[in-house]
Amino acid sequence: EIGGDVGYVRQRYPIFHIHNGGSNEHKEIKALQEIVLATNYEDEINGVDVFGVDKDNIYGFELNLQGGDHQHRVYVPGWKVAAFWGDSDVTDDDYIEIEVDETDEHQHVIRIWRNKDNNDEW
Repeated sequence: EIGGDVGYVRQRYPIFHIHNGGSNEHKEIKALQEIVLATNYEDEINGVDVFGVDKDNIYGFELNLQGGDHQHRVYVPGWKVAAFWGDSDVTDDDYIEIEVDETDEHQHVIRIWRNKDNNDEW
């Protein structure tokens, strides 16, 4: 009942919420986030650098290779990044070898490496 002599409200059609904060999908995604992501994932001061090497060492990264009339998607897992490029003794000769996803009934094996810039940073 609404006060001010308005009375009862009668709903004649379903009124859907305009956000999904209470939906089952939202709750499941938030629960998965708690399991998968580190607790300091979004902490800009003490957390993982969202655009830096630390994030790549944990979560990996993805590349898209295009050529001709098709493209290949390459996922480089975080464990490979940390294993091959995670220490300070990395040289320009250290590379990761990855099989790309199959496209147009073929796939490639590629080598990925990193080079330092003029400031001696990767």
